[in-house]
Amino acid sequence: MASDHTATWSPEWTVAPGEVLAEAIDERGMTQAELARRMDRPLKTISEIVNGKASITPDTAIQLERTLGISASLWNGLELQYRQQQARERAREELANYAEWAKGFPLADLRKEGILPRDGSMPDTASALLRFFGVANPAGWGYRWDTRVTALRASTAHPSTPHALSAWLRWGELVAGELSVEPFDRDRLLGSVDDVRGLTRLGLFETAFARLADSLGRSGVVVIRLPSMSQAPVSGASS
Repeated sequence: MASDHTATWSPEWTVAPGEVLAEAIDERGMTQAELARRMDRPLKTISEIVNGKASITPDTAIQLERTLGISASLWNGLELQYRQQQARERAREELANYAEWAKGFPLADLRKEGILPRDGSMPDTASALLRFFGVANPAGWGYRWDTRVTALRASTAHPSTPHALSAWLRWGELVAGELSVEPFDRDRLLGSVDDVRGLTRLGLFETAFARLADSLGRSGVVVIRLPSMSQAPVSGASS
């Protein structure tokens, strides 16, 4: 009979559920065939679970709880933890294949601005870039940014690269998203045009910009300033 602490035991490491099941069977002096008969399940199913070829479903976890006295929550937790770890390992392998994609971005600028960690391997950098762009893989990045319509003011002598331009635009998108403005009001925006034009005559840029941001903000338009990035000599954008 299993002890109470066995039923509530929660490991802090990743272990294959099948290994725990094999140990539990052995501790009780049972065989896989005997467990299969007690659970009224095919021997092949038990064997595949023990060998990691099949998952422990919630229904199977309840049957194991009844048969072995080890809680279903433990079996479900082991299974979830194990499958998540396997998924992370596969994702880690995928990230290694994204290194060339990651190298296309202005990494030094992104690290300088605190957007990316200063240290880390290329897989770590690729992972941070994906989180920054809010996509799962380079294909998602391509879809999101290749189809984006943005009006730009940029240097024609030094064209921007798609990677660098997307990084600059995404940075602006995130910064703008942190600001709060009024709901968009087209009539109010048109009515503020003359006042906005008058700001060009102010001698202090900081003062003029603050008034511009305030005026357009009341019309539901966000205005921000960001430094340019390497390979993205853009001086303005709107979307």
